[in-house]
Amino acid sequence: LDLQIPLTLSLFDEESDGNHDLMGSCERTIENFLAMDPEEDIVLLRDGDERGNVSILEVGMEGFTTNNEAAKIAMNAVANVERLKVAIEAKEENAKNLAVQAEEKDAEAQKLAEEAKAAHEEADAAVQEAEEAKADYELALAALESL
Repeated sequence: LDLQIPLTLSLFDEESDGNHDLMGSCERTIENFLAMDPEEDIVLLRDGDERGNVSILEVGMEGFTTNNEAAKIAMNAVANVERLKVAIEAKEENAKNLAVQAEEKDAEAQKLAEEAKAAHEEADAAVQEAEEAKADYELALAALESL
């Protein structure tokens, strides 16, 4: 919305015969009207001559924001974006730390798996030795009994 668009304020006097006589008018931009002090009088002109003053107690626009309101909204948005950036950076740092911890746990799990595999192989070898020792024992026992 262009707040520099000029608006004309015209004041008419309604006559008893139904006619409307122009008392005077003034032209200001939307921004000027919105920035008016309620104590400020507006000079009405007709045919270039001053015809009197009027006061406007309240000026507003529905559905639009002034530049000051828009600036406040923009500043709040910028502040929110900055807060979100900080939060995202913290989440990213946390994610990196968790990834490092996961890699460390994965390496530890792989080491334990290798140790378990080695222990299993040692156990298999011990079982094999025990079975061989048992077979030797049975042979020796059989040899003794045959004597």
